[in-house]
Amino acid sequence: QLEGKMEAAVDVLRSLENLEEEITATDTEIDMLEKQRNVLVNDRSSKLTKTVQALNNELESLCGSELCLSLSLLPHGVHLLARAEGSPWRPLTTFSGGQRAFLSILFSLSLCNVFPTPFILFDEADAALDCNYSDQLSLLLTRATRAMVLCVTLRENIYKHAGRLVGIHRKDGWSKVVTQ
Repeated sequence: QLEGKMEAAVDVLRSLENLEEEITATDTEIDMLEKQRNVLVNDRSSKLTKTVQALNNELESLCGSELCLSLSLLPHGVHLLARAEGSPWRPLTTFSGGQRAFLSILFSLSLCNVFPTPFILFDEADAALDCNYSDQLSLLLTRATRAMVLCVTLRENIYKHAGRLVGIHRKDGWSKVVTQ
């Protein structure tokens, strides 16, 4: 009976040794995975930092206006701030609707210059803009992007710089297209 208990104890010890070996192997694997994760995080972070820097450079080149945007990386994500000329940086929510619309267009154009796209579509994006921002948008659209810009607008100061105009109106219950 004592011999049976001794064999059971030896089996338990062997099981414990096997568990210790498995724990050591698992710890080693966890360390290896953490190192791989850190390499990937650093690589992604480096790429994201370069992308944000490229976007900020692009935004800076487009900021001949009185409003400007800035992106910064934070531990919990990307932070987008804006400022009026000579003012401190602040969140977009503190700007008027027209200013936010202009800043959104500015950001879209910058994104398209950093991440090329064949075309950009703005559907009356200028509707909330005052004359000043509308004029600035007109200039931005002519020089700010490598993509084809399709802009639905009712403002002459936007469409007067267009390379091609397409007018659509109703006639006898049907849409009629006029191009220029």
